[in-house]
Amino acid sequence: MKMTTSRKQKSTHQKKSRSKRLPKVKDAYLEAEEESEQALNVLGIKYEKKFQFKSTKHWRFDFHLIEHRVLVEISGGPWSGGRKGKLANKA
Repeated sequence: MKMTTSRKQKSTHQKKSRSKRLPKVKDAYLEAEEESEQALNVLGIKYEKKFQFKSTKHWRFDFHLIEHRVLVEISGGPWSGGRKGKLANKA
């Protein structure tokens, strides 16, 4: 007769985070945002920075061109995980 004892081994590794960390802002993005803002000011277009819908917190845009009713996103792919990323089905 064989006697076995089962013990649960304690896990020493940390759990992986379920959410993917956001990428760091690159200089090219900051430069493009600054140039866009300067161009809008020169052209006299009224805008709102960091526009976010009140009905959902999933979407945020870099600029909202108020009079033209246009939303502008400079580099949205890396932040949302690309076309098939985590926000693909949040519409």
